[in-house]
Amino acid sequence: MNDDLKIKPHQDYYINNEEKWFDIPPHGVAEIPSGISIKCPDDAWVKIQPRSSTLWKRGLSVSIAVIDSGFTGKLFVLASNPNDETVRIHEFDRLAQIIIIPKYILPNNPIAVDTLPETERGITGFGSTGGFSGL
Repeated sequence: MNDDLKIKPHQDYYINNEEKWFDIPPHGVAEIPSGISIKCPDDAWVKIQPRSSTLWKRGLSVSIAVIDSGFTGKLFVLASNPNDETVRIHEFDRLAQIIIIPKYILPNNPIAVDTLPETERGITGFGSTGGFSGL
């Protein structure tokens, strides 16, 4: 990939009247800082993945990342812009989510059902809870 299309944090991080954002150029890739560091439990691993609405609403592709229990650095979201226009990412935009997964998951026997229970959200939205806004 052309290095002009790679955006690294702290080099292309813009501040204007205390507002922070990244501009991802057309067909560019950006390393977007989450502002957090974590220590994953030893018996688990962490997966960073896109929110289900990121591509649909923002037009961005977020790379999936896996973090093991030995990593304690700052977390970044790697986002690529497949569009022909620049996409602006603001400081608290929610692009990705963290999932903590135990290393040893016992097999579960899924059961087929004819109906699903009703929930507060039901079928609205894109599937993400939106409970964590750090990424």
